[in-house]
Amino acid sequence: MDKNKKKERLFVVFIVSVVLTIADVAFVGINFWTAKAALDKSLMRRARSHMQGIEIAVAITKRNMLQLAFHYADHDDLNQLFLQGKKGLELEGEGSATATAVREAMLQRVKPGWDEMTEQFDVRQLHYHLGLGSLSFLRVHKPSKYADRMDDIRYTVVDTNLEKKARMGFETGRVYSGLRGVVPISTIDPDNNLKTHVGALEVGTSYMGILKHIDEIQGIGSAVLLTKQHAERNMWPEEIERRFGGKLQNCECYIEASSRSAVETKEIILATKEIDFLGSVSALEIIELAGKYYIVYRTPLRDYRGELDASLPVAGSTVIWDEATSEITNFHQDIQLNIIYGVIGFIVIELVLFFAMGVKRKYHEIEQLVGLDGLTGIPNRRDFELRLVNEINRARRNNQTLSVVMCDVDYFKLFNDSYGHVEGDECLRQVAKSLANSLGRAGDYVARYGGEEFVFILPNTSIEQAVTVTEKARIAIECLAIEHKGSKVNAVVTMSFGVASTIFSDKENVDLINVADECLYEAKSVSRNVVVSKLV
Repeated sequence: MDKNKKKERLFVVFIVSVVLTIADVAFVGINFWTAKAALDKSLMRRARSHMQGIEIAVAITKRNMLQLAFHYADHDDLNQLFLQGKKGLELEGEGSATATAVREAMLQRVKPGWDEMTEQFDVRQLHYHLGLGSLSFLRVHKPSKYADRMDDIRYTVVDTNLEKKARMGFETGRVYSGLRGVVPISTIDPDNNLKTHVGALEVGTSYMGILKHIDEIQGIGSAVLLTKQHAERNMWPEEIERRFGGKLQNCECYIEASSRSAVETKEIILATKEIDFLGSVSALEIIELAGKYYIVYRTPLRDYRGELDASLPVAGSTVIWDEATSEITNFHQDIQLNIIYGVIGFIVIELVLFFAMGVKRKYHEIEQLVGLDGLTGIPNRRDFELRLVNEINRARRNNQTLSVVMCDVDYFKLFNDSYGHVEGDECLRQVAKSLANSLGRAGDYVARYGGEEFVFILPNTSIEQAVTVTEKARIAIECLAIEHKGSKVNAVVTMSFGVASTIFSDKENVDLINVADECLYEAKSVSRNVVVSKLV
């Protein structure tokens, strides 16, 4: 009888042991997948925030290049020389002595200032093109190369010469790839006293300065890669050899620009196994290199023509990598602890419950980089408040006008009710990007103030100028054409704006935020999708 009871107890112990083993395994497995999912989500959010910072910087840089091109195109003495050179080519042919003399005169006129600008600022290319199409007349950055046609590769120039409208975008030329701004050039022809289109002027820069600047601020590696097909289609073979040396074997691509050394960049790219650097889909991979873990995130890079036609092959990739050794090591340690606690719990179930609660950790998503809003990638309210204090002090010292703009999305709550919070977040991201792109000067500033509210700081900007900038932003938002069936003012998403402006001198502090907010309230009370301003 005692033997039977003993057998029964052993059988019960066995069954309990099996159940506990299954429970422990399940417990460890559930914790593993939960922590892994949280880690993956956190790292993806972090990578996208880094990439969005690059995208915003690129958009601002392209607009800066366009502004600089307009600046040079505003010198009519240069435009008159350009017209003389064009006429010389038309009358005398390719070896035109007139064109050669004009080219030298333009170079002597422009190059000293251009050399100083390239030394002080992040610009690289100044190029005069004759139309129709794109015939190189003068590369200020490489004056020995001219008279080559680029009709089949420089579509920003071709479109500018064809439509007489400014263009900007990323393109690869015979020598360089760059972020380019292209403007039409016209002047009065002294022979007939008529305004004549002469050609196009291009100003460009590389990704290098952007990537290095972001690396200095955020401490992330980044690179721009060009596909072998794209580079060989556009560039002179000798320039490919001079600039790149050789392609990366595992992605059939060249390193166009990188914030880190070529050695480190190649090691990172070669260590990735799952990312398709030639594809049209973004991807993230965790790699291990020299005892450290990195997240590598890639998005497709499209040039000017590819942005107009998504069916064209991508030009390459924008890649960021960020060390994540601490996070992934902690993850591994947590999994090991789970196993240890599971074994302890197999012996004493009370301890396993206690330690399971202690071991089970979820990684919190990294909502924002220092000073950046986690959703939109533009500066957050904290950064704005610090920036505003600095700008007020600067305006007071220099006795300058300072303008502040408050704005928010009309009927955004109804938008969320109609489309859900996921679409609402995407709407805010698009609005933030459009607002950033609408600002013209390097000193202009946009931040997310909170919720659907955004704020501008426009240094040294009069009330009239501020209203003009704001009206441009209002139209840009409306032109996004984001459907909003819940709106009571329009079928698409719109924004209301309040503008406050003052000249700081010895007067007491003016609460520009409060005044701009009152103007915004008035705009929303009047009709929404309008700009209301006040000078104080």
